Amino acid sequence: MAGIGGATWRSLVQQQKVRNMADWLQLTPELLSSLPGISLKKAQKMFVQLQLSRQKTFRQWLSAIGFPAFAVKEAATYRSWSRVKDITPSQWQRSTGIGERRVADILDFIRHPQVEALTQWLREENVPAFVEVNTSGADAESVSN
Repeated sequence: MAGIGGATWRSLVQQQKVRNMADWLQLTPELLSSLPGISLKKAQKMFVQLQLSRQKTFRQWLSAIGFPAFAVKEAATYRSWSRVKDITPSQWQRSTGIGERRVADILDFIRHPQVEALTQWLREENVPAFVEVNTSGADAESVSN
């Protein structure tokens, strides 16, 4: 993330302010400024960058959570995690380069308890790519266009 380097992340982890991949979503300027060498002004700038990261594209989020690289492009066309979870094995297999073994890899990833917990957390934190979408009627049409 822009403006937040490796040393800052290490400090956040060492001070147990960030314990998992999604903890950064709850960082505040006050908490950031409690780190050695970070003023409140710098912390506020960092906080803005963190908030902007929430708005990354769905494709960027898929890559960030470790979605199987061979299927990121296809999955991104569905525009939300709830829709990706609903893709059937036969739909995956219609994608170029995705056979039975890769479908199994995708489904194993989606159903992994840590991935389920992470995506639930991202949904609870209102990260747009993980917020449930209405898939009925006209609403679904407007989302897919």
